[in-house]
Amino acid sequence: MIFGERAPTRRQSIDGNLLENVEQFTYLGCNMTYELENMRKVRTRLAKATTTLKALEKVWRSKHIEIETKKKVLHTCIFSTLRM
Repeated sequence: MIFGERAPTRRQSIDGNLLENVEQFTYLGCNMTYELENMRKVRTRLAKATTTLKALEKVWRSKHIEIETKKKVLHTCIFSTLRM
């Protein structure tokens, strides 16, 4: 995969295999685009955090888990997903 020029001036190859030019890709959970469109990145992070938040619903409703423990889970699992 090649990323960097919308229309590369020359074709790149490695060991005789031509590399494909792409307009966007995901790297370490971040969507990279030519336009450096941040809204897609923000929406993706929000969706991941929301999914994780809903998956931990039993933790949030539990009366046997202390509020301090719940706050640590929130910071570790949810807020870390939102940070850039």
